[in-house]
Amino acid sequence: CMNVRIGKKRIVTVAFIFIVLFILQKTFNIGSGQYYYDVGYYNNIGISMFASGQFSFQTMITDFRGYVFPLYLGLCNQIDSVLHITNSIHIISSLILTILLMIYLDFCQKLFQSNQTKKYSYWISALVPIALLLTFFYGLVLYPLTDLYAALLCITAGWFIYFALQNESLHKAGLMYFFAGICIYSAYNIRTIYLLSIYCLFLAIAFMERKKVKNVILALFSFALGIFVCAIPQIIIHFPRYEIISPWINNQNLFARQLFWGLQSLKYGTYVGSEIPDLAGMYYTDPIGKQIVDTFAATGGALSIGSYIKLFFAYPLEYIAIIGKHVYNAFFILFPEQYVFNLNSSRYFYAIAGLVIVFLFFVAIAMNRNKTTTNEKIIVFALLLPSMAILFGAVEERFLVLPYMFVYGYLANFDFKEIFKKFNKQDLIVVLFLFVVFAATALSIESEILSSLQGCPLTFSGLL
Repeated sequence: CMNVRIGKKRIVTVAFIFIVLFILQKTFNIGSGQYYYDVGYYNNIGISMFASGQFSFQTMITDFRGYVFPLYLGLCNQIDSVLHITNSIHIISSLILTILLMIYLDFCQKLFQSNQTKKYSYWISALVPIALLLTFFYGLVLYPLTDLYAALLCITAGWFIYFALQNESLHKAGLMYFFAGICIYSAYNIRTIYLLSIYCLFLAIAFMERKKVKNVILALFSFALGIFVCAIPQIIIHFPRYEIISPWINNQNLFARQLFWGLQSLKYGTYVGSEIPDLAGMYYTDPIGKQIVDTFAATGGALSIGSYIKLFFAYPLEYIAIIGKHVYNAFFILFPEQYVFNLNSSRYFYAIAGLVIVFLFFVAIAMNRNKTTTNEKIIVFALLLPSMAILFGAVEERFLVLPYMFVYGYLANFDFKEIFKKFNKQDLIVVLFLFVVFAATALSIESEILSSLQGCPLTFSGLL
């Protein structure tokens, strides 16, 4: 009876999420004519795969990006062309995102639900994360940006690994690891920073399956096979161009460049409005970091991870201060639309609501009522490692979607009801005091970061 009820609830949830995503996209009705910068770039790569009238990886205009996401956009364009319709991506993306979001919700319920919250909180655990995601990151649905898809594929890889560890059948577990490999390579192919998760998951799987040697061998082989199968098209793309067999994206030292950008830029966004015609890239510059980078550039040194580390030891206090600002900046999702049209729009709601969510998450972690196993913590850490690494770069808010999805999922499955029963007035006063101190500090630092926008300093209420 219970399983039937849960099954019906999930069917309703699937329908609800799909309808909301589809209506959201149809309301804004954004098509390829409004694809700016990265989105337009990926779309053009996808179109180039069909440039000769038939599909070919060799007609891709660049291999700087992986094949997965351009192929997805290219197929959507082909469906439009064949059926003589427009924006088929609205229904296709709604369907794909609904499936991946249901996996995300199930994963969070498995990881974070306690016996108490299971009794009454299905709708809370299902709808709250989706509501928060669409409040703070709705632009990732409106525009086919890579970040939400990569994050969800990364989560799906973790979900398959979670079930592989629960499965006593070696064959079924091996199949789960195989699908996990496909998903994590797809995430990497879409956003190369997820290479860190690939490496970390190899180590994590070996550790979690360590009790039996044959389990370790089967798990790692299946996981690697999934990666290899998904990487075959990338190998096909590379071989004629470079005569090498490589599954890795030719991203030309992108991560090292991101690290150096992060030294001088505390935050980055994209402006597409008309208020300030000359503004496109929204660079929030740290003067000390810029001076360090300019000094290094004057020496003619090459941008690399090694040179970045050497600079850290040359300027340790400055680095710590800059990284601290990056961390505080990550508490704020102020531009949920992703492509910014209106710089005079008030951002106070997003600032305060975001701080409340982050603070509640810290409180929930401190109370530690949700019991997660060591293996579950290892999986989550492996999935979050790329997001932690990107904090050192020039952070765009969309890069933070994965950690925030875990925050939303954790809070939606946390038993706050029991916690607040045990709080007395003195406890509440202490918590409120800590929130005021936290919020005041964070708002002060973020206000300074907003005012550093090159060309037109910002405040939470708009242009200065």
